[in-house]
Amino acid sequence: MSTLRDRVDGRVHIDCCQAGVPSLFSQEEESFLVEHVKTMAEIGYGLTRAEVVNLATDYAVSLHLREKGKELTMKWYYNFIKRWPELHAVKPSSLSELRAKSASPACIKKYFDELGKILKKYDLCDKPHLIYNVDEKGINTGGGKPPHIVTSKNKIAQVVTPERSQTVTVLGCGNAAGSNILPYLVFPGKRMLPELMNGAIPGCDGTVSDTGYSNTDIFTSYVKEHFLKYVQSRVSSQPVLLLYDGHRSHISLSLIK
Repeated sequence: MSTLRDRVDGRVHIDCCQAGVPSLFSQEEESFLVEHVKTMAEIGYGLTRAEVVNLATDYAVSLHLREKGKELTMKWYYNFIKRWPELHAVKPSSLSELRAKSASPACIKKYFDELGKILKKYDLCDKPHLIYNVDEKGINTGGGKPPHIVTSKNKIAQVVTPERSQTVTVLGCGNAAGSNILPYLVFPGKRMLPELMNGAIPGCDGTVSDTGYSNTDIFTSYVKEHFLKYVQSRVSSQPVLLLYDGHRSHISLSLIK
């Protein structure tokens, strides 16, 4: 009777079918996570156990089910796998970098077929100003390889170069009509200083990370705060298509939703 009363009073969710502590996510939320993990594996970007845990942690934080900084554990992972027996960890087949990027003729055709369906579904075929592509580029500040110098044949050529170089990442975005979104910069460091933007084009923005590379939080912030700020005005019912690659820092369930 106590079990039935708990369900009627809402203390135990109706989807719960196991004894013990209820799962963190609802059935629908876990199903969304499962489908994403399966899709990533099918296109050559399979996630490790640790990456699944990190992805789920980010998802839980976005749903306000977990405080930022409190990571889920492998215990959660094993319970998650028990609830979804269609998932299992396997040793992957070796794929070349070319194949991993889905560069075969069949995959390319499939990609453009899907792209065509999306363009028609959202009425974007004749709206190039609403079709955007974003990518990021790391710029090494060390000056690169030293140039050739002229010296005597019997002398060893030497040149002084910086011992360590740093990387600044630029996120660039443009649409199919030729317009661009102002650049977004990621500097190496702990704290964003106004001086870092000296000489930048008016309207540019930036942030910092420990390495100078983008990460999931930075890319999410870029899309929500920088991209949406400068994307061309449109009627609220007209969507914008944003294309980007499958880099790990771009894969965030909260951003995808």
